[in-house]
Amino acid sequence: MEIPRVSCCDETDLFYDPQVLLNVWSSLIHNTSSSDFLNSKETFLHDVADIGTQVLSNLALDLHATAVAQYTAKNLSGFRNTATKFLSLISDVDALAASEQERLIGT
Repeated sequence: MEIPRVSCCDETDLFYDPQVLLNVWSSLIHNTSSSDFLNSKETFLHDVADIGTQVLSNLALDLHATAVAQYTAKNLSGFRNTATKFLSLISDVDALAASEQERLIGT
């Protein structure tokens, strides 16, 4: 039940501290809420969405590992709780990615 690769060429191992990326995203979001100038810049908004998508994807890796551990331990209630969080996270990633026209299929 491990996911060692997300495609033919990409591994799921992170070669950076995900907390640093979370801090960057948090800072970008804070600046978004306090600056009309930044809110009008497509490049800035792209970075907010792109980094946010990666932060949430990193969280998905953690939730998956938790779900696997709960499944292995036969902890059904924990597994169901984590599965619900995972599915909700997928919706959040989808909504964030869809905030950019370029990421929409069929546009």
